Amino acid sequence: MEAKDESIGETGKPMDFTTGPVSSFLFWKFPTVLMVGVAIFDVGPRIQALVWVPCLAVLAFGCIANAVRCRRVHCFFTGPFFLAMSVVSLLHGFGFVSLGDNGWSWIELITLTGGLTLAYLPELAWGRYFGVER
Repeated sequence: MEAKDESIGETGKPMDFTTGPVSSFLFWKFPTVLMVGVAIFDVGPRIQALVWVPCLAVLAFGCIANAVRCRRVHCFFTGPFFLAMSVVSLLHGFGFVSLGDNGWSWIELITLTGGLTLAYLPELAWGRYFGVER
């Protein structure tokens, strides 16, 4: 008996956006590279917000869409997390909320550690897709 690949839909097309090179690039790799570049070059709080807010929103949208589309476990956690970090970036970057002189460092650290933690730990606990026998 052959194991079913849960990332493939009934049409034979991949349902998990992370399996496609174009969607993987657009939803995760490109926004991540932009965010890292802006963080490294210290472009100032407003420019960082102008880049980070939409990039985090794209990450969030990709994860939430993937959670709905294929029930990828970590996407149920990372989607809302990236959306929340997008709001925090917006509020801090445009001065609505002050997180202090090291605010962007905190946002960067929390986004990095939270994103990595939420991308790996839930799938260790529950498998890659909800509703699939392990």
